[in-house]
Amino acid sequence: MKILIADDNPKRYSTLCDKLYNLGISKNDINIAGSTTDATNLLETCEYDLLIIDLVLPIFSQETATDC
Repeated sequence: MKILIADDNPKRYSTLCDKLYNLGISKNDINIAGSTTDATNLLETCEYDLLIIDLVLPIFSQETATDC
């Protein structure tokens, strides 16, 4: 299962990633986008089964999102 998490707050998505790992989802199957621009670019290059998005996500990244 490929998952895209679009969120600019590492505290929020790091907890989510831990829970996903506990469910058996591989770190390689989770991508992080820190802005709507980053999320759009990832969606154009890869197919995802699930998109989890922060509703107040900035348009452009102020800094690059880190991996889970």
